[in-house]
Amino acid sequence: TRDVRQVGPVEIAADGSASWPTVPLRASEPGVWTLVVPPGTGRTFVRGAGLPVVPVGIQAWGDESAAEAAALVRGAAPARRTGSVPARVLSSVPPSERLVSSLSAAQYASGLEVGASQRRLLWSGVVDGTALDLVEVTAPSGGSVLVAVQDVFAAVNAASGGGGAGQPVATTTFGPTTGPALAWVFRQTEPLVGGGAGPVGPQHVALVGPQDTVAAQVTTADGTVHPVDLPGGGPGVATLDDARSVRFLDADGRTLAESAVTPQDAEVGLRPPARS
Repeated sequence: TRDVRQVGPVEIAADGSASWPTVPLRASEPGVWTLVVPPGTGRTFVRGAGLPVVPVGIQAWGDESAAEAAALVRGAAPARRTGSVPARVLSSVPPSERLVSSLSAAQYASGLEVGASQRRLLWSGVVDGTALDLVEVTAPSGGSVLVAVQDVFAAVNAASGGGGAGQPVATTTFGPTTGPALAWVFRQTEPLVGGGAGPVGPQHVALVGPQDTVAAQVTTADGTVHPVDLPGGGPGVATLDDARSVRFLDADGRTLAESAVTPQDAEVGLRPPARS
């Protein structure tokens, strides 16, 4: 007798706001609901009344066929930004395998349908020694999702003889007139002596703001404000502990955008509210 609904795929409006359409599901038999999701459909979820939302299926990224990988890359626009601090942020052109991996991870995290969205590599390079790709996935409305894809397990994969694997580490939505505002924490990850992997070294905060940005102010948990040069909106990086929020400022000191700082272990990707 429980009310069960399909939630999504997400709809991104022209201003970047996200909404989650819901469709009632009929039980195919008592206590059983069946939902068919065609290939290429945006991420879909199911919610029973009073229960948390759950994703449909287990496919993530990196499982594409050759045709699906070609569809991801086809029409993807090239990178259009440069790094802001050359000593710590180095622009580069990603190898083809990494490009496919990053586009795939970003498409999954955006929740949008492959065939109905467009992909742009906003920036590619290395931030404090860690490979990073910024991928913009644009909905038919013109609103976009920016996904940061970072190879945070490179050292672990190298130790086990494997290749790199980009992980979506932060996501935000935005409209064409506002530009993105995104910040996230990362630390290098190394193999542990007893097995597994763990973070090592200091905390870094990566920053991406609107293109009119010239500087950012990062506020840490104790209320201290730390200035960061960020010409062109970055990407940029600062080494800070307990960063919580960021303001992106233009040349006149006006606030262009604000963003919370995504923790390193946060679940990344657009998702509907946990409960109705």
